Amino acid sequence: MNAPRAGRDVLVAGERKVLAAHKAARTLPGSSFLLDGDQVVIHWTFEFTRSDDKRFLMEELALQRWQGERIVEERFFYDPEQRRRFI
Repeated sequence: MNAPRAGRDVLVAGERKVLAAHKAARTLPGSSFLLDGDQVVIHWTFEFTRSDDKRFLMEELALQRWQGERIVEERFFYDPEQRRRFI
């Protein structure tokens, strides 16, 4: 329940931090979304590989606010316990 991330540099830094913490990450097909004006909710499913080669799936909802063609604010909702359920 952190505050929404705002600003391109903050959003990019957050994504880089997540990717750097894992050996591999990929987005799985089949995500869905909801759109209401400048608000978008995306259901993402990711497969992460840790440095010890253990893999896990992570589902999250990303709540985004757009201005024109850019995301200006983003907040993520997920269960962190997913990181402990290896596949």
